[in-house]
Amino acid sequence: CIQVFLHYNNIKTKGAKDFTWDLIRRNWFQVKHSGGTYAIGKLIKGGTQVKGGTGWATQMSVDAGKKHVYVWDIASKKWHRYDYKMGKFRMLDKVPKLVKRFAGVGTRDINKIKGANKAIRNIYEVTFGKKVAEKTDIPGIYMK
Repeated sequence: CIQVFLHYNNIKTKGAKDFTWDLIRRNWFQVKHSGGTYAIGKLIKGGTQVKGGTGWATQMSVDAGKKHVYVWDIASKKWHRYDYKMGKFRMLDKVPKLVKRFAGVGTRDINKIKGANKAIRNIYEVTFGKKVAEKTDIPGIYMK
């Protein structure tokens, strides 16, 4: 339950707006039954956390003990995997594969982050073994 997660992690929510709660709930429902979480975000605090709303989803995944928690860090432009023994994300030397029933989370400004769309395309190509289209049929979505 989200309330237990917030209490356990000593997260202060007094004064949070309904919109914020909706985003937190959405994050939980994305990761709750997933086999892994794949995020595009910025690693902070020495690689122990992910910044912003994306950080909520990744932290919920870590706290739920999800085996696969990955972040493509917008600063290093590399994939990282959460290492439970180290208590932080560890940089990978290759692109991870998607697991069944994964949660994909990240910034809504993805088209403004150089290399982010390519990171997503690469993860699909590694997983499914074929080229992914450069352009989608969805208006405004381009796999740069």
